[in-house]
Amino acid sequence: MSSKKEIGFEGRVELQKAIEYLEQLVAGLKEGKVVVEKGREFLVLEPAEIVEIEVEAEQKKDEEKFSLELEWGRGWTTSGEPDLRISSVEPLPVEEEAETEETGSEEEE
Repeated sequence: MSSKKEIGFEGRVELQKAIEYLEQLVAGLKEGKVVVEKGREFLVLEPAEIVEIEVEAEQKKDEEKFSLELEWGRGWTTSGEPDLRISSVEPLPVEEEAETEETGSEEEE
C-alpha cells in the first residue's frame, strides 16, 4: 500500500477567494504548518527551512496565467539567490532605464 497522500483542486473562483487562499498559505508557512482540507480529507504539511520554488507567468491573447509551486525536503541546501522579483510595479523600459542612468551620471559631474 502506498503512503502517498494527495489533495487537489482546480476550478474558477473570484479573485478575492484566491487571495484568501494565498494569505492562508502564507500564514501557514510562517507558522510552520500548512493544513489543506477538501471535504472530509486533509493533509498536514510541515515546510522545511529550505524550499524549492517554481514560478511561471504566461500571457496569451485573452488569458494570463501565474503558477507557483513549492516543494521541500529535509536536509536541502539553497542554490543561491534567484534573480526574481514579484510586485505590482512595472519596471522602466530598458531605453528609459539607460537614459535615467545617463542623466544621473551627467548631474553628478
